[in-house]
Amino acid sequence: RVAMALVTFPTCPQLLSMDEPTNHLDMSSIDALLLALKTSYTGAVLVISHDVHFLHAFHPDTVLWLTKRGEVKPLNDVDDFLNKYRV
Repeated sequence: RVAMALVTFPTCPQLLSMDEPTNHLDMSSIDALLLALKTSYTGAVLVISHDVHFLHAFHPDTVLWLTKRGEVKPLNDVDDFLNKYRV
C-alpha cells in the first residue's frame, strides 16, 4: 500500500496514509477524525477502508480501486464502486 501511494503521489509534500482508520473507534471518535480531516488537513489522503459510511462521510475528491491484478481503476465516487462491482 505504501508503494502504491508513493507511485500515485510521488511529489506530494503531505500524504496521510490510513489503513482501516475506523477500526476499534466509537462513533464520536470517527466524527472527530472526519472533522479533523475536513477542516484541518490540506494534504492528500490515502484511505484503505471497508467502512462505507466513513467513505461516504469523508467524500473524497478522487476514488481509485486497486484490483487483485494490480490495476488502478478510477471511479466517480464510492457509490460508483458499489454499483459497478456489486459489493
